[in-house]
Amino acid sequence: MLTAELTRALNSVEVAPLAGRVLRVLIAGGHHDDLFNTIVSSADRYLADHYAELRELFEGESPRWVPDSVYRLVFDRLHARLRQRLAAMAADPNDETRRQFEAWIAGLPDRLETDPELRERGERLKRDVLSSPALRDWSSSLWQQAKDALRAQAADPDSELRRRMADALVAAGRRLGSDDRLQEGLERMVESGARALANQFHDELADLVTGTIERWDAAETSSQLELLLGRDLQYIRINGTVVGAAVGLALHAIALALA
Repeated sequence: MLTAELTRALNSVEVAPLAGRVLRVLIAGGHHDDLFNTIVSSADRYLADHYAELRELFEGESPRWVPDSVYRLVFDRLHARLRQRLAAMAADPNDETRRQFEAWIAGLPDRLETDPELRERGERLKRDVLSSPALRDWSSSLWQQAKDALRAQAADPDSELRRRMADALVAAGRRLGSDDRLQEGLERMVESGARALANQFHDELADLVTGTIERWDAAETSSQLELLLGRDLQYIRINGTVVGAAVGLALHAIALALA
């Protein structure tokens, strides 16, 4: 069910226009500068962490007749210059590369919202994500984690879940006892719900009641009447006994008088 609901919700949203709207918000808040700095710092960190790997790759592309000391010197200088350039880009708010990135990203929301090719690529990506087993596995694990957490909280008498539910119930009870408008609204809601159920399922409810009563025997019927009538039934019994005794005594007295 969770997977189906996630799929239905995502299917109703176009990815590219949504990304364009999100990007507008990020640009308006100045967060595109943070994005540029993140890209630059990530590139610099990659150069630093993969120095040996990049040098071997550079060595493999170099001509055989170039001495090792020469290509290593060239690579080290190229590597250092690249890192220096990245550091300068990150430090200078007026750097030309930063300005070019800002111009590119400023026009990206319009393209995401209007370009048919970008919109189709976004929908294709969405379909790939929705059809992937990873989404089903993630939704299943999410539901399992939620169930495990609820079970653990429910089993703990001092859990946060129990405290919050108790506080919420107490607060709701107090408000129901003091708020006349809330009481009237709740009564209207219950009455409306009962009417809707009765109108929609009146045949099923009638069959249920009829079938249930038909299956009762005398003992069950008496028990149900006891539960339904309660003290009123006892009053009827006592009243019937007293009235019956009074009528009997009156008839007996009349018979003695006539004799």
